[in-house]
Amino acid sequence: MANRKTSELYSPTPEVSGLKSLTVNGKSVTPGIENGYAVITREWQAGDKLELALPMSVQRVKADEKIAADRGLVALRYGPLLYNVERADQPDISLALGAGALATEWRGDLLQGVLTLRGKWADGSPLVAIPNYARNNRSSQSPSQTPGGESSNPAIDYSGGASVGATGAGAPTNASAVGRPQIRGRFGEAASVVWIKDQ
Repeated sequence: MANRKTSELYSPTPEVSGLKSLTVNGKSVTPGIENGYAVITREWQAGDKLELALPMSVQRVKADEKIAADRGLVALRYGPLLYNVERADQPDISLALGAGALATEWRGDLLQGVLTLRGKWADGSPLVAIPNYARNNRSSQSPSQTPGGESSNPAIDYSGGASVGATGAGAPTNASAVGRPQIRGRFGEAASVVWIKDQ
């Protein structure tokens, strides 16, 4: 199916594009693609069934070098979802991302059920990323309840009310070590980030 770049500012690796397949009532259809939409012209009937399979790969998204805040950083994406790394899952989220493969893993025991990304940091330690929509939602968990276990920091406030880009109550917005304001914990550490150092 047709390849259409979704943004001139961001480049995903690996590239995924178009549709894997599209069927109408179980029969394969090759639609025209117009402005990013699959177009099927036919006489539709009540009960017609349309099924489509979209390409889904874990992607590393790199910003254009002209975007200074994101230079040298990558974001992780799976399908339409961006992912965060959080100190609740690993002790140091300022490390560089490892070069190895990233894989999905369903975690029914985490955040009422989420699809996580698993991989390695550049130093070989395990990396866990959660969907961006679920970030900063573990204020009631003790360290023993989090996947990071004892290495988790109980002093970090993972609730949605944690300050953004601040190192304390009332502190001004502050660009973090990874290039942009981030959700921060009680002692100023970044608690959750989308953009992480590239290897």
